Amino acid sequence: MLHSRARNWWWFALRGGLAILFGILIVAVPSAGALAVMRLIAAYALAFGVVLLVLAFRLREFASRGTPSATA
Repeated sequence: MLHSRARNWWWFALRGGLAILFGILIVAVPSAGALAVMRLIAAYALAFGVVLLVLAFRLREFASRGTPSATA
């Protein structure tokens, strides 16, 4: 596994360079950085909410079949 990472070292360098660029942009324009973080958190919350709703309805369907609980 370490060998495959050593062959793709440039991916790590690219990610590091992008992280540094992002950090510079956040320092230069903090309002844009705050907006970007807010959008990321909002996207995460929406996706997580959809997943929870889907799981809740699947669980309700599973429980309505009368299947015994895994904890019992």
